[in-house]
Amino acid sequence: MLSRTIFRLVVFLIVFVGTGRAQVNVPDTPAGRTLQAWLDAFNSADRSKIETYIKTIDHKQSVDGMLGFRNGTGGFDLVSIESSESLHIVGETTGGGAHPVAPHIVADYFMVGVPFAKSLDPVTKTNWEGTGVAPDVSVAADDALETAEKLANEKIQAAKKK
Repeated sequence: MLSRTIFRLVVFLIVFVGTGRAQVNVPDTPAGRTLQAWLDAFNSADRSKIETYIKTIDHKQSVDGMLGFRNGTGGFDLVSIESSESLHIVGETTGGGAHPVAPHIVADYFMVGVPFAKSLDPVTKTNWEGTGVAPDVSVAADDALETAEKLANEKIQAAKKK
């Protein structure tokens, strides 16, 4: 009798409560799109989807490593996103180095830098190599910290007034 009652309670929780969870909206930002791509690939437990994720977004991961972790956890449900705000870059346009290089000695007097990775935006499939990242607020490098602090303080004061 007790086991039948427990069984019914478990079925009720699985069927009615488990399906009633609200879908969390992931922000449409570069970080949000990367998170959603990871969740989709990881939770699918599909080797080809995980391979695509690794090839396009996270080259440091391995398919077998992600599948092993997935099989160990059973996947993840995103419960909430507590805060999502855009960052603001203050300063000058960066130098444009998106491909890290490793030095290779060719001779006692000669070294060559060989790229070993490539950074790509998962959506645009582009990066900042040679062009740099343009700031949201363009100021001289010497004024960037002071300007950023001023903007942050203005935002804090505006939030206090709400």
